[in-house]
Amino acid sequence: MAAGSPEQVAEKILFEHELFGHQRYIAQMSVGAVEHRDVLRSLELFGTEVAPLVRTEVARREDQARAAA
Repeated sequence: MAAGSPEQVAEKILFEHELFGHQRYIAQMSVGAVEHRDVLRSLELFGTEVAPLVRTEVARREDQARAAA
């Protein structure tokens, strides 16, 4: 479950990436019990804050692994 601040969600996704090495992330949001504006805000935060953090860190880790090889 990815809940929390954008930084906390990014850390959770990065931890899963360490475990599984996956290149895709599938998220599911509850839209029935949550106000529409809150769903939109969550999607916006994911796209503008979480995803860039994850992309940057994954690229850094991959560069570091290549340099060590």
